[in-house]
Amino acid sequence: MADNDDEDEALVGRVRDAFAEWIALVRSALRVDRVTDWTFTPSLWPDDSAWTAIVTRRVMPAARSAFARAAGALDVAASRLTNSWDQLTTATGGLLPAAGWPARLFTAVQRAWDGAAQRAADVRAAVAEVLTMERWRPISDLSGHQLAHVVRQAATQAAASVLAAAGTPLTKTWMPRADERVRAEHRQARGQTVPVSEPFEVGGFPLMYPGDPTAPPHLSINCRCRMTVRRA
Repeated sequence: MADNDDEDEALVGRVRDAFAEWIALVRSALRVDRVTDWTFTPSLWPDDSAWTAIVTRRVMPAARSAFARAAGALDVAASRLTNSWDQLTTATGGLLPAAGWPARLFTAVQRAWDGAAQRAADVRAAVAEVLTMERWRPISDLSGHQLAHVVRQAATQAAASVLAAAGTPLTKTWMPRADERVRAEHRQARGQTVPVSEPFEVGGFPLMYPGDPTAPPHLSINCRCRMTVRRA
């Protein structure tokens, strides 16, 4: 558990670095410290490809390391799971898609800009208040922890599938947390056991593992459940 916690914190830190770099890039692109026009200009906003590049450089290596470590817990080398890793990055839109937090930041900046009085100084103050890491660190850390969880569960699923395909009969069991924050659908899935090659049925939908990014958002976002894998 300590190793998982350390690895989670490493990935959370990389996500935090990505958020901070994006905020700095946005501040520079919008010339926040030198605003002279109170009208917001969306065309100045950095392109989504810049966010993708930041995630690829700052987050992807740590995420891939966490994926390999989780697979290694089942004695499966990550080199055997290249397709599974590619499927995960595709399903998550590149781990941290631009349609997620960067889009939310855009909306927050636009509202601050448009809501300020028609004076450049007011715009600078309002937008500068939005573009701080202090404001977004809780979202950053939540995103990092969720990403670490999904990566670990996806790697466990992928490694178990490789072992099952090689002739080792395995089952997986859904295990939610034991607290009041667990959503009803996940609580009802407690103890559900299926062959590793088959999905769980959670809330009427098939999920291959807790946090499965192909599941509806209300069943996957911020999921803290885990699965255990055993010989059948």
